[in-house]
Amino acid sequence: MIKNENGHELAGGKILCLIDFSDASQQALRWATKMAETTHAYLTVLYSYRLLESKIEVIQKKKQTEVDALKKFLLWESEILNNKKIEYEFRSEVGFMADRVEAFVSQNPVRMLVIHKDMMKSSGETFQPVIDHLQVPLVLVP
Repeated sequence: MIKNENGHELAGGKILCLIDFSDASQQALRWATKMAETTHAYLTVLYSYRLLESKIEVIQKKKQTEVDALKKFLLWESEILNNKKIEYEFRSEVGFMADRVEAFVSQNPVRMLVIHKDMMKSSGETFQPVIDHLQVPLVLVP
């Protein structure tokens, strides 16, 4: 049984929802929010990004990217997550999306992974090895 930071049990486990701030990922977040509310699951919203700058620019770019991501998430939070009876967290992490998913799932008991089908196409990453290896149910939001 999954417990929150207060020690309360969450019957529905954890749901991991991947976003990239596209309209498609907003639909995935809406679906994951409804599922978390229905099943009493903890929702983790994960935004991963890559840094392609030189070493000198990386620290500044990382900080700015995370500030921008948090601002965008706060807008979605007020529209999608507020007034919902769920517990959730937002994480922004550097790296390939598939690698970040694998790292998260290896450290957390995840009930399902939610991603919009268009994000899988547009990310340019291959998810099949991750999906096969992790053995976590994948929900593709149409």
